[in-house]
Amino acid sequence: MNNVDMFLSQVENSRRLMQAEACRGFVMPHELQLPSALDIALEHRWLIAPVDGRSNYALHSGRTFVPSREREEIEYWYAHNLDANWIVQTGARSGVMALEIDPRYICNALVYLAAEDDSWQRTLRFPYRGMWFALFAYSNGMRTVGERYLGLRLHAGDPIFIPPSVTLDGIRSDYADSGAPLLPAPKWLINAMQR
Repeated sequence: MNNVDMFLSQVENSRRLMQAEACRGFVMPHELQLPSALDIALEHRWLIAPVDGRSNYALHSGRTFVPSREREEIEYWYAHNLDANWIVQTGARSGVMALEIDPRYICNALVYLAAEDDSWQRTLRFPYRGMWFALFAYSNGMRTVGERYLGLRLHAGDPIFIPPSVTLDGIRSDYADSGAPLLPAPKWLINAMQR
């Protein structure tokens, strides 16, 4: 590990310790309840964090919090940031990746790649800013891939907004079926994105 990586790791660890200390002993007020979408993230042990802003810039700008999977921290953040959006850090550490689907081109690349396999429609999914996001358990070796196929992007190492985030138009996102499982990525998706 080079000096820059070591420094960044030390900064992240320091921020994690400060976050844990800030919420130590916090008890969620009775009048507040964590949204079910955040409970889903906690159940799956994803690394999530609140962010200010609703644009893509907010995904990559300096964030106030280091993503966490600890309930006490998530509840503390939610109680103190009721209007914040939420991100998940996709990739190996969270154990989740997301296929971003542009519905305008769904009849092209997705139908071609998936053929008769519609299993992607049974995994945890949600709409956000005109796109659909199908979430899958992370597969080893996968990484973020831009638009290799028209209308499809794979997020496997970068942050994405998740429910209950609100779009610039004021629309709150939610899961299509909050009881859906987090399925393994289908073979056609892994093959297509590893080429």
